[in-house]
Amino acid sequence: MKKLFLGVVTAGVVYFVWCAVSWTVIPWYNSQMKRLPEETLIRDTLKVVVQQPGFYVFPSKETPTGKLSGAEFKNLWTKGPVGFLVISLNDPAPITSKRIVVGAAGSLVTALLLGWILFAARKEANCVMSRTLLSAGLGVLVWMGSDFVGWTWWNFPLGYTLVSLADRLIGFALMGLVFSSFLREPVKE
Repeated sequence: MKKLFLGVVTAGVVYFVWCAVSWTVIPWYNSQMKRLPEETLIRDTLKVVVQQPGFYVFPSKETPTGKLSGAEFKNLWTKGPVGFLVISLNDPAPITSKRIVVGAAGSLVTALLLGWILFAARKEANCVMSRTLLSAGLGVLVWMGSDFVGWTWWNFPLGYTLVSLADRLIGFALMGLVFSSFLREPVKE
């Protein structure tokens, strides 16, 4: 049990470091993000118009006077632009100790869940290669349920969507590789 606990902690640390490297060192995410034209104008407008932090969607079916009809909403949608904004009004810094702690905790929980799956599948996934492939496949599953959905429904750019796929694949494969050294090989019958 101690060995599995060490596996979870080690895989969690590896995944946390991978995520940090993926977002801050490798330029693939930044290459997919565009700068808003007239950013100062847009930011100044948002400071005046938006009074609460939150997740904002546009166009919205809600108006100050009620709801749009389906036809009105479809018309706004097809004319564009369509999107969402996550707005924070007083964010202290891009990287904070709170974000690091929450990110590390999330990585540990991710590793714990992956470790649980690999432990449960230890008879079928009984070598380094099969554990790594199973883990990578679970990374694709996570991607399908998150960024692929964003690409499908919110028109996330294909480049960004593929970068996030590579990120999940590599991150989960690394955790599977780490776990392989902490899971005992099953006894041959």
